[in-house]
Amino acid sequence: MEIWRHRLSTPGVQQIIDAHYPDHPDGRSLHQPRLQPRSEAEIAFVGTGPGAGRWLKEAGPAGAVRIRAKMARAVELATVLGNDRVETPRAQWSWGIVATDEMIGLVALRRRSPTMGTLSYIPREDTWGNGYATKAAQHVVAFAFTTAGLERLEAMHHPDNPASGRVLTKAGFTRTGTCDRHADDGTAVAYQVYALPVPQDVRPRSG
Repeated sequence: MEIWRHRLSTPGVQQIIDAHYPDHPDGRSLHQPRLQPRSEAEIAFVGTGPGAGRWLKEAGPAGAVRIRAKMARAVELATVLGNDRVETPRAQWSWGIVATDEMIGLVALRRRSPTMGTLSYIPREDTWGNGYATKAAQHVVAFAFTTAGLERLEAMHHPDNPASGRVLTKAGFTRTGTCDRHADDGTAVAYQVYALPVPQDVRPRSG
């Protein structure tokens, strides 16, 4: 007697029937990897809180370097500041762009993963062409690769705003392609995408 027949898979179109797998506390996987600290340093890091486990699960696949050094730093900070201050890495920073004692724009850095962040800026239109956005972007890039510990930055701009692309180029970014974003009327707009890996003279040495 036939109980169930799977639909055939084809290359690139694998078939997984969710109904065949019972729910599990952490998802539908039959086996969820568990952290198994082996050294005193690893035990101390995991002990800083559940955020440590989440960070480790993302850091490895994301290609984070010097993971052990960053773990040690987190434990050091937890000892001084308390676990609640270091459990979850800060996700976003924002600054005002100031010229002649007047705020003329905003610049922001957002952490998208343990190693990658995005840069955005909005200078006031009547201040364009004076280099303010470029200088602000350069400061945030330096902050991202040092204080924030990121290893890659990305940014994008509207195709009708090539001046923003020049700002990114002056800050060290390279155009990598386009990304469709939908306007209010549903029209797809091909935003220009840029990326900047951490420079070699800033990249932490492995080991």
